[in-house]
Amino acid sequence: MTPALKLPEYHVGQTLLRLARLKSIDDGELEASYKEITFAVAEAMGVDRCSIWLFNEDETAIVSTKLYDKKDGSFSCGHILYAFDFPIYFGFLNQGRTLPIANVLKHETSTEFEHLYFAPYNIKSLLDAPIRVGGKMVGILCCEMTSATRDWSMNDETFVANITDILARAIQAKERLIAIHALEKLVAVRNQELEEQKTKCILASKMATLGEMAGSIAHEINNPLAIILGYLAMLKSMEEDSSVAPDRKAKVIDDIKMTTLRIDKIVKGLRFFARDGSHDDFISSPLHQILEDTLTLCRQKFNHNGLKIITNFPEKSLTLRCQPVGISQAILNLLGNAYDAIEKSPEKWIKIDCFESNNVIKIQITDSGNGIDSNIREKIMNPFFTTKGMGKGTGLGLSIVRGIVEQHNGAFYLDTSSANTSFVMQFPSEISL
Repeated sequence: MTPALKLPEYHVGQTLLRLARLKSIDDGELEASYKEITFAVAEAMGVDRCSIWLFNEDETAIVSTKLYDKKDGSFSCGHILYAFDFPIYFGFLNQGRTLPIANVLKHETSTEFEHLYFAPYNIKSLLDAPIRVGGKMVGILCCEMTSATRDWSMNDETFVANITDILARAIQAKERLIAIHALEKLVAVRNQELEEQKTKCILASKMATLGEMAGSIAHEINNPLAIILGYLAMLKSMEEDSSVAPDRKAKVIDDIKMTTLRIDKIVKGLRFFARDGSHDDFISSPLHQILEDTLTLCRQKFNHNGLKIITNFPEKSLTLRCQPVGISQAILNLLGNAYDAIEKSPEKWIKIDCFESNNVIKIQITDSGNGIDSNIREKIMNPFFTTKGMGKGTGLGLSIVRGIVEQHNGAFYLDTSSANTSFVMQFPSEISL
């Protein structure tokens, strides 16, 4: 029998320190960690074989995850030992920190292992230690002698026990990485779901806005249709009267054309606004056109209710790189909120200012209201917060506006310096997206 080897404390300490500092341990790279550990332990302890065994998922067997054979310097894996074949062995491991066996043929476990493991692999001595994570045994570190039997020292047992702590750390690091990746995947799914819900909310808000404007838009279309019918009746009478000058007929035809174009503009505005523009490309769009098209959808409603619209539009050359449908919706949301706020006020007006200054484009919408109560200013941008009556609003208008503006790398805020209620959408003159 080989006497117990006294491991040089310096060498053992250096090995433990080097293994504890392995980057692969905390990075959860188990393959690299296992290979490095089994090799280092075999060399430091002078054992013939060193292996790491882990339980399978249902804990019915242990599987050799990495086995280093010093004799030929080879690494292998995949050996399986079923737990029900070795009750005495696992009973010992469950009770202690290590299991030192100087002579495998003289130990209580020999009847379990002799034919299945000791004899086939020529095992003479072994020193095993359970790997525990959270107090639960998840695997085994096994050091074996094939060349001769060996008495294991307390130094040996302490060293092996310390190595199992490092292995437990590596396994926990891997479990954390798996949990993090699973969480990241879950977060990605949830974010996707939130984006889908956000898109649905935006579309629902659009439809709600269109529903509120439906009556005035119908009136806006019916008026020119009535005019066209009148002009057509006039043309018919002209056809029956040969004395009517041709230029008068041409004038009526031109009037019909202009009225038809007015209807066409309204319908195009509706189609433009109603579509989902969340996936549109960002394009350079004339701001005055976006503002005009948006006002087309609500001008009749405002005029019919005695609300004055004051506009200070930019030069036609001023463009904003944007998703036009999104900007139109943001403007219409603010106009709708302003209308609801001052609908019953004695003085009703909405002012739209759009200008560029210091490489910043601002669209400011001010109404004749007396501003927002300081107690709720911090809440008005929150989703579902509303000061409107039951069934009047969704509470999503301002939060949707903020989302659209931020998507354009802009800022949306309440101008608290204004004597009236005034919201500002601010965009960089040039947006890189």
